[in-house]
Amino acid sequence: MERGLRGGGSVDVGVPKPPEAKKEAKSKKKDLKDVKESWGKVDELDERQKHDMALLGKQTDVLRSTREPKKKRRSQQAQLDPTVQEILDKYCEGSDANLSLQMQQALKELARQLAAAQERADAADEALTSTQSQLDSESEARREVDGERLQALQRVEELELAALEFQAQRRAWEEERKRQPREPRESRECARCRELEGLLKEAILRGAKLSRKTAEAEAAKNDEQRKAASAERQLQRQTRRAQRLAQQRKSLELALRSAERRGDAAEARLGEYLRAAAEGAEKVMEAHIQHLAAAGTNLAAKVDEQAEIIQVLRGLLQDHKDFIRQQLGAELSLPAPAPAPESEGSTD
Repeated sequence: MERGLRGGGSVDVGVPKPPEAKKEAKSKKKDLKDVKESWGKVDELDERQKHDMALLGKQTDVLRSTREPKKKRRSQQAQLDPTVQEILDKYCEGSDANLSLQMQQALKELARQLAAAQERADAADEALTSTQSQLDSESEARREVDGERLQALQRVEELELAALEFQAQRRAWEEERKRQPREPRESRECARCRELEGLLKEAILRGAKLSRKTAEAEAAKNDEQRKAASAERQLQRQTRRAQRLAQQRKSLELALRSAERRGDAAEARLGEYLRAAAEGAEKVMEAHIQHLAAAGTNLAAKVDEQAEIIQVLRGLLQDHKDFIRQQLGAELSLPAPAPAPESEGSTD
């Protein structure tokens, strides 16, 4: 301090400069370890820097706690439906600042898909009801065809019985013809043959009609069976589709609920992080203000001390000037010296 005054240079007060805590807080790439290394050892730091380091450590812990559930979220997303996974990957890419907006968009998309799945499920239910009614009508038609087929079979059996009776009667007539005389027997045989031929033609026609009806009944039965099989396959497909839509709806509902829970948790974590960041910024600003106030007080004290030293030096300088004036005044007030002897001899 005295050397600065004597040399006439500026006074170096030695006020410690606060570290660039704001730049370190804004920088996302630097870690707490880099900040500690840039500030030096802990023993060489002042109280304000230690306080700032503690706040940065707290913010780092909060960030780590927000990053820890990422693996859990990834494992939950791996179990979701591909469409749900695609929605979450589409709307949940970005920083934590707009996470709430992204989660809201994802929830809206999931709600829209859930409504579409509900509409598809309703349409599948309607199709299932119509298919069930068609199956009922086809089963009724099948029962009618089966009744007609049974009637045709009964008619065929009756015709077979009639044919057997006709054969028995024919054998009886042949035996009777052998016992009767020849001429009347031939006339009776001719009449009986014509009658039998008529009956045979009628039986053949009835048999052809019955066979045609039987073939038509078999064709209708086969057609109805094909229709019933196709309707049953369609019903099974629609049933599987309805079950798949129901499972998809359940998975979408589960995904929606899990997304809502994750959104609430993310909003809570984001709010906690913002509160912690605001609290840390306020505390850092308060520490800076306290440090500046302490530095200003110290500087004012040193300025007062320097002013006192200057006053003392001025007083000493004034005393020195007074002493010099007194010495010069004493020398000027002395009498003139006597002439030397050599000067007297020279005058003689």
